[in-house]
Amino acid sequence: MTFLRGRAWWSVLALGGASLSLAAHPGSLRQLPVKVSLRTVHGSPGVTNARLSAHRHSAHITTERRPSSEAHRGAPHATVPASAHARTLDHAPTTSSPVTGASGAQVPYTNPPMARVAKTPEPVGSSAPSTEVGPLSTHWIIAASALQDLISAGGGVIAGSTFDNPTTVILGTSPAIDTWDFNRGASAKSLPQMEAVTTATPRAETALYDPEAWPFTPTSEQLDPVGASRTAEGIATSAHMSLIAAPALDLMKVLYPGMAATTAYISKDIPGQLARYVSALEIQAQSLEASPSAYAHFVQTAVSEARAINPSVRIYAGLSTNPDGKTVTAQELYQDVQATSAEVYGYWLNVPSGGSYCPSCGTPQPGIAIDLLSELGN
Repeated sequence: MTFLRGRAWWSVLALGGASLSLAAHPGSLRQLPVKVSLRTVHGSPGVTNARLSAHRHSAHITTERRPSSEAHRGAPHATVPASAHARTLDHAPTTSSPVTGASGAQVPYTNPPMARVAKTPEPVGSSAPSTEVGPLSTHWIIAASALQDLISAGGGVIAGSTFDNPTTVILGTSPAIDTWDFNRGASAKSLPQMEAVTTATPRAETALYDPEAWPFTPTSEQLDPVGASRTAEGIATSAHMSLIAAPALDLMKVLYPGMAATTAYISKDIPGQLARYVSALEIQAQSLEASPSAYAHFVQTAVSEARAINPSVRIYAGLSTNPDGKTVTAQELYQDVQATSAEVYGYWLNVPSGGSYCPSCGTPQPGIAIDLLSELGN
């Protein structure tokens, strides 16, 4: 770096592949607009709300940000160029070897903070709450239909304070959340659906690839969920979207008949294989949630396998109010979260109902989700 006296230029500042120029005047230092060029954009919790215009090999980062949580809901957002793309889950590096720091030591995983805290709800009843409502230490995936069930069941306040947040991925749309500020998501159960998601209008910011042992996922994808997830990541990246890969445990029965699904998932290192190619994955552990100890052991083991390959991979775990129609309690779900929240990035909260996707799920149980969120808020 070269510094000249008087009116002068700093020639070049090189930081990790980035270049920038500053102009200096006598007695003062005036910062000119900064243009940053990176070979690869890595996720950073500090820029969750920044609008990214990403290219597979380079990116130009603007400094425009969304209003903070203190801003009035009706306040206009900062103008974002038409070329800006998903703010989403900032892409973590997909690597086949552990990430290391400057000294060569492996960098430990730290759970990124929320980009901003949940909003304080309006007063309800005779007195206003003294603190913000809703779990603030985790990130969520939830379907818009599930949110509608929560709101219809009287959980509008807790749903809004928890999920009206730009780090929440909401799958689908609902008039009830039109004014919310969230990460627009879409679920794809096959690679053709992934292609459709990237061209839909309005286009989602995040796609959740959900292959399962059902008629909605082609057999070829069921037999190679890791390879299909790698392809889905490529489709999403080309469209400047984020991907969350969520292969279901029941695929293990297709791949390894005769083995218990949880045993096969761990013994065949499915989490590690996925982490080699995707930046975010979801562990569908909800079938174990009625036993918090079993749930915690499975999730923690899967997380360890994934982070042994890619320490920066973002990992969600599955929760359900009635998995396959089984009875669970809000207290059991609360214990599941308490036992695993330090290891995972967040949770996919399901409120399923009987239908073609889950014939045995029966009647949805939004009350359990409301109780869970209320307990986490306390």
